[in-house]
Amino acid sequence: MNAATRIYKGLSRKERAGWIVGLTPVQAFLIAYSAASDDPLWYSRNELKNMSKHLERSWQEDTGEAISYEGQTAFGTGGYLFSSPLGLALNQETTARLLKLIDERSAK
Repeated sequence: MNAATRIYKGLSRKERAGWIVGLTPVQAFLIAYSAASDDPLWYSRNELKNMSKHLERSWQEDTGEAISYEGQTAFGTGGYLFSSPLGLALNQETTARLLKLIDERSAK
């Protein structure tokens, strides 16, 4: 199941109706980010922090080496849960183009 489908299935009936009618610019950008980074966008900051601490403990137990994910993101480039080349997919040029397209469609 792709990220957009997971996001859609997580919406309420009212939100799904809005999805069918059209996305807001923020919704469109979040879907693009989610698909590019493979970030499902359903974990809270606290859950992500707990996962990073669990991974740090597991790594130390398995290897004897201490590591820290402090300051790292969970997803995207160098993500400790899932690393993806987010900088390639959403670089400055691509992001500007995406925002321009979203803006143009929003104006219609």
